[in-house]
Amino acid sequence: MSAPSPGQPSRRIKGLLTSQALLCLLLLCVNSQSGTTMTSEASTASSKPPTTSPPTTPPPTTSPPTTLPPTTKRTTTSPPTTTTTKPTSTSKAPSAVNKCQNGGTWTGTECKCVSPFIGKFCESASETVKVENVTNTFGASVKIGNEEFKPAMADNQSTEFKNFTRDFKNQMDQIYGNIDGYDKVIVKELRKGSIVVDHEIMFVLPPEKITEDFISNTQSSIQDELEASSSGNFSFQINSSFTTVKFEKSDADGK
Repeated sequence: MSAPSPGQPSRRIKGLLTSQALLCLLLLCVNSQSGTTMTSEASTASSKPPTTSPPTTPPPTTSPPTTLPPTTKRTTTSPPTTTTTKPTSTSKAPSAVNKCQNGGTWTGTECKCVSPFIGKFCESASETVKVENVTNTFGASVKIGNEEFKPAMADNQSTEFKNFTRDFKNQMDQIYGNIDGYDKVIVKELRKGSIVVDHEIMFVLPPEKITEDFISNTQSSIQDELEASSSGNFSFQINSSFTTVKFEKSDADGK
């Protein structure tokens, strides 16, 4: 076997280099073709025109025509207004307006006087003086034989006292009511003894009637009515043998 010549190793190295270079070129070509193919497909996909759907147009809606009823206008005629202006008359008060005396007031036609003054200009005092009726009081005590005294009756604020006096007043209004000028009864006290009722009897009369005869006659009338009631149909039986009556006072001056 012959030994290699000095130039043989160089040729092998060159051969190897040449083979590697060819392999690299081959790979580059393959890659280049793949990229070109992908680019072409992308270009083809992007170059396709977009798909457009035709627009949908709804059919037109036709409404039936609306017919309005004819409008009739009414004309209202207001009656004419007539305004009448009344003339205003200014009258002066007569000179008597300054002549009303003693607190009198001019009314336009005369002086209006205050009591007790009278006259055209309230210049005179009336001699007649109105006097009110006066109250005259008689005291009386009567004994009720068919009722029992209760200790609570001694208290004028108790229910027993109020109930008894209410019924007693109603009965005495019937007994004393026939006497001239009778007004009312006021119960002063209830005492033991069956029941003894101390009360006042009020008579209201004009002062001119308050005379000695009036006092005497009224006192007798009270006694007579009490005696007559003992035989009457009353709730309380009055013992006519035990009654006292006396005149106490009068609101009239000097009585």
